[in-house]
Amino acid sequence: MTSSPKAIAKSLLERAVIHANNQLLPTFCARLGSEKPPSNTRHLTDTRTRVSSLLETVVGIEMNRIAMAEKGDAKSVSAVLWNVFPDLRIRDGDRNPLIGLEVKAVHTAAEEKSANLSTPLNSIRKGHDFLVILLWSWDRATEVECEYLYPVIHKSYILDAYQLAKARDYNWLSNGASGRFKAVDLSTALITPPGNDANDLFQAEGGNLGKLMRISLNDTVASEHGEDMQAVLSEFTSFQNEALVTGVAQTFKELCIEAGWRVSHISIPALFPSEPYVIGKAEAHNHQVFATCGRLRRDQSVPGSKPGDTIVFFGKKLEWEVFKVRADSLPIPLRSGKKAESHYASIIESLN
Repeated sequence: MTSSPKAIAKSLLERAVIHANNQLLPTFCARLGSEKPPSNTRHLTDTRTRVSSLLETVVGIEMNRIAMAEKGDAKSVSAVLWNVFPDLRIRDGDRNPLIGLEVKAVHTAAEEKSANLSTPLNSIRKGHDFLVILLWSWDRATEVECEYLYPVIHKSYILDAYQLAKARDYNWLSNGASGRFKAVDLSTALITPPGNDANDLFQAEGGNLGKLMRISLNDTVASEHGEDMQAVLSEFTSFQNEALVTGVAQTFKELCIEAGWRVSHISIPALFPSEPYVIGKAEAHNHQVFATCGRLRRDQSVPGSKPGDTIVFFGKKLEWEVFKVRADSLPIPLRSGKKAESHYASIIESLN
């Protein structure tokens, strides 16, 4: 190979995402504004899973088209036809697998971004297998007076799966469970059952080990495992921060789509704020709607708000609370809940 495995994969991925966003998704995955997904939690999850699977497929097909047209180090990209790691293989001219890609499409408006890297370390090829993350949300467009919505990929990440899996395992082992023992064998993470009479037995970890939003490792431990792990964790932390802040911004935009409000301002910080932060603003029928995140302060007015305006606060897991601005500019709570995506109608109704 004339380029590194990561460089080859990244080049194909970035161009595939651009073409998918511009040419494929606005038609192949489009829906009319009147075609709304079911609003209950189970069906929303099913819709998110289906759209994520379609995005992973579309990007894979587009990567294959580019590879076959260019005839460089990568001659083709093929899907792995059984449900094991990885999802895609980048192949050379003899169809030998050069690079493996495990693809995870993550919907920014999901309250629990449950994409998971649970593959055991011994099944991941060091330096040749990568985790691809596609961060997506719904976008709105108009064509010949026809309004439609389609999923758009905001950003793609390609991360060293081996280093990330190591960080995942070290993090899990280092977080103690009172009175219990942990281990990692060749196939899965293990932990003793709760209670005092069964501590000589192990059971499989309960499924939270590889959730992408929970993988972390403190700087001291990461530094003990070399610069490669530190670099991967730095990039991975950027994804986690972007998923959080983009999640709030896109949830607010999707709320505005449902309500028919015109978005007038979106400001996405680099990190999820620890203090009150206005991430978006929209024009409703007779007032302004402010989206805030970070720290919830009930004793402070939101800059720029006026009596009669609405404040919608979003937390890290997209729990929400709606306020009305009273005459003294302080917020009055109206309604609150969890899983904002499942409660757009409730948020809108609370303003009437």
